Amino acid sequence: MAEPATKTSAPAAARPSDSALPTEGAVTSERTDVRRVMLALWETGSLQDLWTAALQHISGGPAELVTVFVRDDRWRRAASLPFTREVPRLGGEARKFTLLRAEQLDREAVAQAEGRVKELASAARIEFSFTVLRTRGAEDR
Repeated sequence: MAEPATKTSAPAAARPSDSALPTEGAVTSERTDVRRVMLALWETGSLQDLWTAALQHISGGPAELVTVFVRDDRWRRAASLPFTREVPRLGGEARKFTLLRAEQLDREAVAQAEGRVKELASAARIEFSFTVLRTRGAEDR
Protein backbone atom coordinates (compact mmCIF):
# COMPACT_ATOMS: atom_id res chain seq x y z
CA MET A 1 0.00 0.00 0.00
CA ALA A 2 1.27 3.49 -0.69
CA GLU A 3 0.37 6.94 0.50
CA PRO A 4 0.97 10.35 -1.15
CA ALA A 5 4.05 12.17 0.03
CA THR A 6 4.54 15.16 -2.29
CA LYS A 7 3.19 16.52 -5.55
CA THR A 8 4.41 19.09 -8.05
CA SER A 9 3.07 20.34 -11.37
CA ALA A 10 4.52 21.88 -14.46
CA PRO A 11 4.54 25.68 -14.56
CA ALA A 12 1.77 27.35 -16.55
CA ALA A 13 4.26 28.23 -19.30
CA ALA A 14 4.84 24.53 -19.96
CA ARG A 15 1.13 23.84 -20.41
CA PRO A 16 -0.50 23.92 -23.87
CA SER A 17 -2.18 27.22 -24.65
CA ASP A 18 -5.97 27.43 -24.60
CA SER A 19 -5.95 28.11 -28.34
CA ALA A 20 -4.32 24.71 -28.90
CA LEU A 21 -7.40 22.94 -27.52
CA PRO A 22 -9.97 21.77 -30.08
CA THR A 23 -13.30 23.61 -30.35
CA GLU A 24 -16.62 22.55 -31.79
CA GLY A 25 -18.07 24.64 -34.64
CA ALA A 26 -20.17 27.56 -33.39
CA VAL A 27 -20.31 26.38 -29.78
CA THR A 28 -18.99 29.08 -27.47
CA SER A 29 -17.39 26.72 -24.96
CA GLU A 30 -14.10 24.98 -25.69
CA ARG A 31 -13.64 21.22 -25.52
CA THR A 32 -10.89 20.03 -23.30
CA ASP A 33 -10.09 16.62 -24.74
CA VAL A 34 -6.82 16.04 -22.95
CA ARG A 35 -5.17 12.65 -23.05
CA ARG A 36 -3.78 11.61 -19.72
CA VAL A 37 -1.00 9.06 -19.53
CA MET A 38 0.33 7.73 -16.24
CA LEU A 39 3.92 6.66 -15.64
CA ALA A 40 4.87 4.75 -12.52
CA LEU A 41 8.57 5.25 -11.77
CA TRP A 42 10.92 3.87 -9.18
CA GLU A 43 14.58 4.45 -8.58
CA THR A 44 15.85 1.53 -10.66
CA GLY A 45 13.28 1.68 -13.48
CA SER A 46 14.05 2.74 -17.05
CA LEU A 47 12.55 6.18 -17.57
CA GLN A 48 13.63 6.27 -21.21
CA ASP A 49 11.68 3.09 -22.07
CA LEU A 50 8.61 4.33 -20.22
CA TRP A 51 8.89 7.74 -21.88
CA THR A 52 8.97 6.18 -25.34
CA ALA A 53 5.84 4.16 -24.56
CA ALA A 54 4.10 7.24 -23.14
CA LEU A 55 4.82 9.28 -26.27
CA GLN A 56 3.20 6.57 -28.37
CA HIS A 57 0.01 6.88 -26.30
CA ILE A 58 0.05 10.69 -26.30
CA SER A 59 0.64 11.29 -30.02
CA GLY A 60 -1.40 14.17 -31.40
CA GLY A 61 -3.40 16.71 -29.44
CA PRO A 62 -3.03 18.10 -25.96
CA ALA A 63 -1.83 15.71 -23.30
CA GLU A 64 -1.00 15.52 -19.62
CA LEU A 65 1.55 13.19 -18.16
CA VAL A 66 0.78 11.97 -14.64
CA THR A 67 3.96 10.67 -13.08
CA VAL A 68 4.01 8.68 -9.85
CA PHE A 69 7.37 7.98 -8.25
CA VAL A 70 7.22 5.09 -5.79
CA ARG A 71 9.89 5.46 -3.13
CA ASP A 72 11.91 2.38 -2.37
CA ASP A 73 12.26 1.78 1.36
CA ARG A 74 15.34 -0.44 0.98
CA TRP A 75 17.66 2.37 2.13
CA ARG A 76 15.61 2.84 5.30
CA ARG A 77 15.61 -0.92 5.94
CA ALA A 78 19.37 -1.05 5.47
CA ALA A 79 19.87 1.91 7.82
CA SER A 80 17.85 0.14 10.51
CA LEU A 81 20.38 -2.70 10.71
CA PRO A 82 23.09 -2.07 13.32
CA PHE A 83 25.90 -3.56 11.22
CA THR A 84 25.27 -1.65 7.96
CA ARG A 85 28.24 0.36 6.71
CA GLU A 86 28.63 2.64 3.70
CA VAL A 87 31.83 2.32 1.69
CA PRO A 88 32.47 5.32 -0.58
CA ARG A 89 32.95 4.44 -4.27
CA LEU A 90 35.97 6.64 -4.68
CA GLY A 91 37.71 5.37 -1.59
CA GLY A 92 37.79 6.51 1.97
CA GLU A 93 36.81 4.94 5.23
CA ALA A 94 33.67 2.91 5.72
CA ARG A 95 31.14 4.66 7.95
CA LYS A 96 27.89 3.74 9.65
CA PHE A 97 24.94 3.94 7.27
CA THR A 98 22.37 6.08 9.09
CA LEU A 99 18.71 6.92 8.59
CA LEU A 100 19.77 10.49 7.78
CA ARG A 101 21.97 9.20 4.94
CA ALA A 102 19.15 6.91 3.73
CA GLU A 103 16.78 9.88 3.56
CA GLN A 104 19.41 11.89 1.68
CA LEU A 105 19.75 9.15 -0.95
CA ASP A 106 15.96 8.96 -1.20
CA ARG A 107 15.62 12.72 -1.75
CA GLU A 108 18.37 12.64 -4.39
CA ALA A 109 16.62 9.84 -6.30
CA VAL A 110 13.32 11.74 -6.25
CA ALA A 111 14.95 15.00 -7.38
CA GLN A 112 16.82 13.27 -10.19
CA ALA A 113 13.68 11.51 -11.47
CA GLU A 114 11.57 14.67 -11.27
CA GLY A 115 14.23 16.71 -13.07
CA ARG A 116 14.49 14.21 -15.89
CA VAL A 117 10.69 14.01 -16.32
CA LYS A 118 10.55 17.81 -16.34
CA GLU A 119 13.21 17.98 -19.07
CA LEU A 120 11.47 15.40 -21.24
CA ALA A 121 8.00 16.91 -20.77
CA SER A 122 9.27 20.41 -21.51
CA ALA A 123 11.01 19.27 -24.70
CA ALA A 124 7.82 17.50 -25.84
CA ARG A 125 5.60 20.41 -24.68
CA ILE A 126 3.54 18.14 -22.47
CA GLU A 127 1.88 19.20 -19.23
CA PHE A 128 2.93 16.96 -16.37
CA SER A 129 2.43 16.33 -12.70
CA PHE A 130 4.83 14.51 -10.41
CA THR A 131 3.67 12.75 -7.26
CA VAL A 132 5.82 10.84 -4.79
CA LEU A 133 4.44 7.84 -2.94
CA ARG A 134 6.06 6.14 -0.01
CA THR A 135 5.45 2.53 0.87
CA ARG A 136 3.16 2.48 3.90
CA GLY A 137 4.93 1.23 6.99
CA ALA A 138 8.39 2.09 5.68
CA GLU A 139 8.86 4.67 8.43
CA ASP A 140 7.91 2.09 11.08
CA ARG A 141 10.87 -0.16 10.36
